[in-house]
Amino acid sequence: MNSKTHILLVEDDLLARLSLKSRLERFSRVTEAETAQRALELVDRVSFDLAFVDLDLESPLAGLEVIKA
Repeated sequence: MNSKTHILLVEDDLLARLSLKSRLERFSRVTEAETAQRALELVDRVSFDLAFVDLDLESPLAGLEVIKA
């Protein structure tokens, strides 16, 4: 059983996402989403302990929609 914290990382900027993921993976299990839509799909089927969400996503849905879910 993996006792690491499971983090959802929602970031549309590839370099920022990779940078954050590399740091977070040292201590946590990280699942990435490039869009708010993908993040919402993941939240419906996976349990996360914590989410890092870009509030200024360049997609039809804003990061705030992910937080509300």
